[in-house]
Amino acid sequence: MHIIGPELHRELECEAVLRTLPKWFGIEPALLMYARDSGIKPTFALAETDGAIVAFLTLHKHFPHAWEVHCMAVKSEARSNGLGSRLLAHAESWLVAQEVRFLQVKTVASTSASLDISRTDHCST
Repeated sequence: MHIIGPELHRELECEAVLRTLPKWFGIEPALLMYARDSGIKPTFALAETDGAIVAFLTLHKHFPHAWEVHCMAVKSEARSNGLGSRLLAHAESWLVAQEVRFLQVKTVASTSASLDISRTDHCST
């Protein structure tokens, strides 16, 4: 697998990745927004040798030196293989080259009423 981006423009493939994760991306308008945003915001993706996307990470710039992980998803059948960590490390390196000093990753607290989301694997930096 290789990483492509930050100008991805493969919204339909990102949407397909999101649709494999209905517990986390089950709200249709939000799912469509994340897919659309993958084509207009800096987005990195892991692609297989045939070019198919299995994971992606979209970034949002708040200020020149402060960014956020806007969306991150790994196809359900490819989870727990370190793909998300690999994408995050690549995005962090890219941001360092842009002189970004702060990256925010928002997750749901373990005290959240939504147990499905709070029990997932999350990565924070």
